Amino acid sequence: MAGADFSRQELGPGVEFFVRADPRFKTIRVDLFLAAPLRPRAHTRLALIGRLLERGTRRLPDLRRLNGFLDELFGANFAVEVEALGHHQLLHLGLEVVAPPYLPGREDLLASGVSFLGEVLADPAAEDGGFRRDHLRQEKKALAAHIHSLANDKSAYAHRRCLEAMCGADPCALPAHGDPADFRGIDGRRLLADHQGLLATAPLALFMSGQPTPGAEALVGGLVRWPRRPAQVPPADPALPPPRDQELFEAHEVSQGRLVLGYRTGIGMGDPLYPALLLFNALFGGDAQSLLFRQVREAAGLCYHIGTHLEPLCGLLFVEAGIDPDAYGAVCAQIEAQHEALRQGEFAEADLSASRLLLQRHLETLDDSPEALIRFCYQQRLAGLDLPRSQWRERLDEVDAAAVAMAAALVRRDTSFFLYPAQGAWRP
Repeated sequence: MAGADFSRQELGPGVEFFVRADPRFKTIRVDLFLAAPLRPRAHTRLALIGRLLERGTRRLPDLRRLNGFLDELFGANFAVEVEALGHHQLLHLGLEVVAPPYLPGREDLLASGVSFLGEVLADPAAEDGGFRRDHLRQEKKALAAHIHSLANDKSAYAHRRCLEAMCGADPCALPAHGDPADFRGIDGRRLLADHQGLLATAPLALFMSGQPTPGAEALVGGLVRWPRRPAQVPPADPALPPPRDQELFEAHEVSQGRLVLGYRTGIGMGDPLYPALLLFNALFGGDAQSLLFRQVREAAGLCYHIGTHLEPLCGLLFVEAGIDPDAYGAVCAQIEAQHEALRQGEFAEADLSASRLLLQRHLETLDDSPEALIRFCYQQRLAGLDLPRSQWRERLDEVDAAAVAMAAALVRRDTSFFLYPAQGAWRP
């Protein structure tokens, strides 16, 4: 069975500390998350804030001095990312330092590292009451270039277009990286004020893993050096509006068609039926033994690749496939046929057992990836849960064929998006 999960402590209003010791790793990893609701325009400002926080602090106001400090911590890894999970936008600071047993006689790098994280948050590089103007100008340009480059990944582009068409004004359709159209009017003072508001109100979760030193709790407790008035971030409710059953087509300079089908599940992580949804996804298209892979790709030879994935905090499921345009109708029909088979309970008990074992083994392998385990635990927190992996294993054991069929019946297709080659003869 999988190893122990994180132990959790409340360190103050809206501040949670999660710690897990694993002597196999020679480092100490610190991951700090601040969660804000995804909102139009605000999501662009937070995306810029994340990039600016990587540029330095008042004490280390440029990249040369910042990187020099990290080198003094024996090559500590530091990064700031802005991510989206469900209806939440996350400011994620990560730091990894060498554990004390591997640097005998040296100073405690963890203490210096945690103090540095507090400095990044509370005292970033600034001027005239705002983020530095030269930094902001550069990061606007870099972020716009990054967003433009995302269109080069055609599979990711097709998924994004399907999500936007499917969810419309729903916050989960907003990208974590923001929108360059919002840049006008964003200045350093506005961004710093937004950042200070986030520090005061956003729930803060700090994870520490690897080989934490004694007194880690006190170090973390001293990190938050600013006034707090935290707001509650309610768990997302995956409401189930009527399915649109819409088909959308877009021509692009691609050599291979990209098909994305978006489904609404109405089943959140806290729903008793969620373990059955996990197994439905695994049987449907979640691995190389799934119905879609075996029947649509291998037996019928209708696609280059095909698979499914869940967005559990939004109650969404997606099928993605690479296909020849001429196979569009046949692939859609085959996908629906395999979905219908699962709705009718037409699958072997051996396949259900194999999918269950696969998911349980995945829970165990989280031990080998601190980052994956942290994301698993934090996603639960955003969903209002705090279950150890042992309970997830037990819940999967309790799922029978009837429960999988029930979950399959709740999954309803909403949007079909097909990105097809503009230079070919095929047209919708």
